[in-house]
Amino acid sequence: MGKLLSVEAIIIGNYTVLSNTIKLTLKALDSNTGFVIAASMKDLPIDGDAGALLGINVPSANSETNNNNSNRGFNRPLNSNENINNSETVNKECEDKNIGDYCFEDKSNKSVKVSLRIHRGGFIYDNFGNMELSPNQTQCFYNKEARSYMYSIGDTTDSNKILGNGEILVEKCKSKTFTIK
Repeated sequence: MGKLLSVEAIIIGNYTVLSNTIKLTLKALDSNTGFVIAASMKDLPIDGDAGALLGINVPSANSETNNNNSNRGFNRPLNSNENINNSETVNKECEDKNIGDYCFEDKSNKSVKVSLRIHRGGFIYDNFGNMELSPNQTQCFYNKEARSYMYSIGDTTDSNKILGNGEILVEKCKSKTFTIK
């Protein structure tokens, strides 16, 4: 491989995102023999640049929102309107039951209706959950199966008016909140 690429060494590695750091592991391999000629492991702080690369929002050091509940999507990047909640509030049987919680917070100036649906075999199944929210109200769907759901947000005064829709991911043993703006 070394002759083919005209290189003497190949660098390989991986990273793991932890709560406040990225654990980085790198190895330099001799391209002719495959033997490790150098290796290093380092914990790097997650700053704005690293967060942007990983698709997570990291508040700046002087930000008032810099706390342990900052927007960090460990299994996938979070939606821009999505935040992680305290996981201690999730049902303690979440691991066995494969469930999580998902909340919606209405920061708009009107009452809204939120509906959850799923796709199975090309069909859309409605009524996996409905709720009505007044402005500045938060409500949650508790103990939902960990999976992807489609949501729609409608105007409560006009049942035909859809204000928004998209996809959310309920994750096992996690609680998230989606803010409606």
